[in-house]
Amino acid sequence: MAEIVVDAQRRPATPSAGKVVIYPELPQTFLTTRDEAGFAHSISRRYNFSTTSQSPAASTAVYITGAQIDLTDTPPIKLGALFKWRLSMTKTAAGTATSTFAVVVGESGNSTDPAMLSFTKPAGTAAVDEAWVDIFVTLFNNNQTTNFSRGVFRMSHNLNSTGHATIPFVSVGQFNGNFNWRSLSPLFFGLTINSGVGDVLTFQMVQAEAILI
Repeated sequence: MAEIVVDAQRRPATPSAGKVVIYPELPQTFLTTRDEAGFAHSISRRYNFSTTSQSPAASTAVYITGAQIDLTDTPPIKLGALFKWRLSMTKTAAGTATSTFAVVVGESGNSTDPAMLSFTKPAGTAAVDEAWVDIFVTLFNNNQTTNFSRGVFRMSHNLNSTGHATIPFVSVGQFNGNFNWRSLSPLFFGLTINSGVGDVLTFQMVQAEAILI
């Protein structure tokens, strides 16, 4: 198959009506289009994953393997950027405690980074169960120093009123109105779990994705 080699460049002039410019934009060389209104649209995604079973220790914040997203070399995060984490999660016949999932953002890329948002999974019951967790976070800001984020934790599980939760579907929303990530370099978004002593969890699969638009 023939290859197409294109020189990377700074943002070009706005094209005429009915046309778009396609180019790799410096400095990150993301494939980008610029439309007749002057807007640049980059194909800018970050992805990470783990398919290795992991059982975090209880009563301490543990950085989930495969949940780290490195944004060190990306353009400034724009209004509407979306972060997604998906987890396949099992529990033993023990497990009646709550657990806390936190979206951590910082320069270390580990559990010492501060939490931007946190979500509490409600207490379950002493029954074997399997669950699927989705965590979505949208970023937005009103100026260059105050950055807003809104997130939701959603969990569905096999059992109706036992196991991971006493309700069939869990939805927890959170909001943060004062978290500035703009000056951080390197910059990592990640996910930690602080499980209760009785909540014996194992992650079978982890997916992490950032859509920077």
